[in-house]
Amino acid sequence: MVRRLLGLVSFLAIASSVAFCQGNSVSHGVILRVLPVASMALSDSGTIALDVAVPTGTDGVATVDTDTSKRLWYTAVNPAGTPRKIQVRMDGSTPAGTLLTLEAIVLAAGEGTSVTGGITLAGDDQDLIVSIPSCATGRTSTSGASLRYSFCVADRSVLRLEDTTVATVTFTIVDQ
Repeated sequence: MVRRLLGLVSFLAIASSVAFCQGNSVSHGVILRVLPVASMALSDSGTIALDVAVPTGTDGVATVDTDTSKRLWYTAVNPAGTPRKIQVRMDGSTPAGTLLTLEAIVLAAGEGTSVTGGITLAGDDQDLIVSIPSCATGRTSTSGASLRYSFCVADRSVLRLEDTTVATVTFTIVDQ
């Protein structure tokens, strides 16, 4: 019995040294990947209100109301050779005889290019910022893209007093 017990202990000792003491180093593989990212945020998602007055007097100049309170922040990790762009559309419409324009001003080099002169918002997707490389704009009051909305009279002949509409502006980041 003692002999069998010593034999079993010897076997276990040899087996454990083979199983656990294979050498003084071991290794394994690790897969490292960078996945595509495309995300955006607004500095404030609250509604803005813009007003225009009907032009009066002989000069016929209408007022233009502007708002620059919003910033658009974005992060992009792009597939090789594929820049991104930010498109914008307006769901809803402006009051008759008026236009709503939007201009983005990219605040740092290497974070894309603003469309020159901005765009007139409408129901179809329009490019606002193009050629966005892999980047992260940050989320401060001096980073990202400054948004400038301008609301103005386009056709005085169809203006209606107190005509008010509510529209939703939607930004989307896509492959260019």
